Amino acid sequence: MKKNKLFALINFLSIVLTFFIGFEVIKLKNNLINYIILAIINGCLMYLCQKLLDNKN
Repeated sequence: MKKNKLFALINFLSIVLTFFIGFEVIKLKNNLINYIILAIINGCLMYLCQKLLDNKN
């Protein structure tokens, strides 16, 4: 149960940080290509976080 809550928290934080960095720091405009790039980055981050959590057990 703790692992699921931790995974959900990491997922939420990675989405928020990815979009914050993408739109506030890099100043991306609102178009489809940038959303696809951010989705790919977020998917890679979640894959790596899941692998890190699995290796600790």
